[in-house]
Amino acid sequence: MPRGRLGECGTTLGGRSVRGSVEAAAEHARPARHLALDWAAPSRHLIPLLRAALERFRKPIPVAKDPDAAKVFEHAGVERLWDAGLHPDELPGLAAPARSVKSALSVAYFLGAAYCTPSPAWTEDVLRYAPDPHIASWLVWLDSPNAGKDAAR
Repeated sequence: MPRGRLGECGTTLGGRSVRGSVEAAAEHARPARHLALDWAAPSRHLIPLLRAALERFRKPIPVAKDPDAAKVFEHAGVERLWDAGLHPDELPGLAAPARSVKSALSVAYFLGAAYCTPSPAWTEDVLRYAPDPHIASWLVWLDSPNAGKDAAR
């Protein structure tokens, strides 16, 4: 079992919290040497295995049915989201609660919307009054399991 564990909306790696920085956690955990340490496997065996798996199973990033439906702010943002397990066709649905935000949304927004499961109705209501991409990213990362439910009362 690896030492790191995925929390509700944050990550702990080797006992060190990287909450709020999923990208930093992913970059930290990706190198083969890190995986070898986590799984107590010799890197001389793991590295060729990972290379062969990437060659065999890595698929090109699919083209979204409607590429204009959800704009991602960062350069290569769609690719980064694909690496995080989000298909380009999922992005419009994740962006729907932020429809009042007229500019592109960040990778952080899409990751939070996908993996922190905020209340879409609450997110949409708040963004109607403050249609800002930075606020949208912040809202979807709120770590309260009742985020949006408590505030609606």
